[in-house]
Amino acid sequence: MARPVDIAAVDHAGFGLAEDLGPFHAAPHSHPRHQLLYARAGTMALVAERRRWLLPPQRAAWIPAGVVHEVRSDAGVELRTAYLSPTLCPEAPATCAVFPTTPLAREMLVYATELPAGSRHASRERVRDPFFAALGAMVSEWVRADDAYCLPLARSDELRRAVAHIETNVAEATASSTAAAAHVSQRTLSRRFEEEMGLSFRDYLQLSRMLRALELLAAPRSTVSQVAIAVGFQSPGAFATAFRAHFGVPPSEYRA
Repeated sequence: MARPVDIAAVDHAGFGLAEDLGPFHAAPHSHPRHQLLYARAGTMALVAERRRWLLPPQRAAWIPAGVVHEVRSDAGVELRTAYLSPTLCPEAPATCAVFPTTPLAREMLVYATELPAGSRHASRERVRDPFFAALGAMVSEWVRADDAYCLPLARSDELRRAVAHIETNVAEATASSTAAAAHVSQRTLSRRFEEEMGLSFRDYLQLSRMLRALELLAAPRSTVSQVAIAVGFQSPGAFATAFRAHFGVPPSEYRA
């Protein structure tokens, strides 16, 4: 694991950081710099602005300076992240967003880690500011709303209990069992999901299953059949159909 870096104390306008981490939880915090967050391997959960995103290697996140966020990985990740001074990208997005890690995005995010804090390699220092300025400029082109990877956060105690039940029992959860866990009627549960989450209970449950599937598919030696059962599908075919409908690609595209 890399030596901890004091983000605020770094004198570079832009720098990258590479860390290969085991399971971790970074409690809510913020940075004085914009951040690009990318897992070259493994998956991370990002919570910010009352939303929760899952970040497999096929997606990266933009976190504006000053935005409070927390990051978690239950199995570990190969973290590649870049920090940019707001002066480098004055027109950058003001809210969190995720974007597809195209070949160009992946190469730029990985190359950013060749320009770490404290580096004084003369030939690389000449390209540091132009490179990070270009990276910041690309962000506005890359980012977009990507709700396929995002869950809203519950506000009320009742829905927090409902969400906790779904997370713990993602394969078996039903409207009946979730309402019981939340201590409300099924009718109230349905109404509260629509009002508080902007999703029906059924849609929230399906999205939760799809995001859990992404995490499981990233595990070494996982199979599509195993993942299908683990997230509540009776057959790999039904799971593959639902997965493709949600993400636009088959589950095999997300295998570790």
